[in-house]
Amino acid sequence: MSGDSFHVRHQATPQYIATVLRGLSAGYDSPESLASYVRSNEHRPDLLDEQVTRLRRLGLILPPRLALSEMGHRCARIMQEQPSVLFEILHFLHYTLWDKRIPERNRLSWTYKAVCDELWSRNECIVDSRYLLDRLMMQLMAEFPAEPDFSVSVNTVRGVLSWLEVLEPPVIRDRRFSRRPFAAPELLMLLLDNLYSQLGLGYGELLMLDDDKAKRLAQACLVDIDALNDILLESRNRFSWFELHDGWGFSVRLREQPLFGDV
Repeated sequence: MSGDSFHVRHQATPQYIATVLRGLSAGYDSPESLASYVRSNEHRPDLLDEQVTRLRRLGLILPPRLALSEMGHRCARIMQEQPSVLFEILHFLHYTLWDKRIPERNRLSWTYKAVCDELWSRNECIVDSRYLLDRLMMQLMAEFPAEPDFSVSVNTVRGVLSWLEVLEPPVIRDRRFSRRPFAAPELLMLLLDNLYSQLGLGYGELLMLDDDKAKRLAQACLVDIDALNDILLESRNRFSWFELHDGWGFSVRLREQPLFGDV
């Protein structure tokens, strides 16, 4: 089946993308003014198209103009108040963009998730791009046996790692990966919202977090499964539209769509 490339282009970087979001939110919304803005922030204008393409893929810029989407505006506001949360949201978008119902689209997201899940499965390890590429190729051949060419390389892996290197709390330090002890509650809420959508649940319905769902959420948050308890408890304290019920395990309820970055 032909479709999008599985390659994650390493030229699109977290700091450059953040600069583009900042520039667009400040009104630099023409190619010329935005190029001048990124140059003044010590980024290469010849790589601007790479950032714009990624932002469009993530749904933060509306094609064909240089206009932020509603989510793009929210991300720009979050960046001003909680810069680290912005990168958690961008991690979420990269991780969840691929949809198995339309597997030929957004394949960079499939790759992003595969690399993240491989690192999570190893718990703690040296980050070896060549090893991760070999594992990625094995998974690609197993999942997409009819695909003639995957066109991935070490740079594909680096294109994923650059986004993991900016997460807080960190998961990569001195070329070592380790599951983190906590993650932003905003990330977990977005992941739960995504899970509601996958399961066809409506807001207000109760969701039991069985072992499989808890593992999926921990993988996406890049935390130990035990750390989910603390994030869930913090989320209950912070968000009025989120309910947490414990008894025989945890059940959760989203009463409305999680939206961050309100004015």
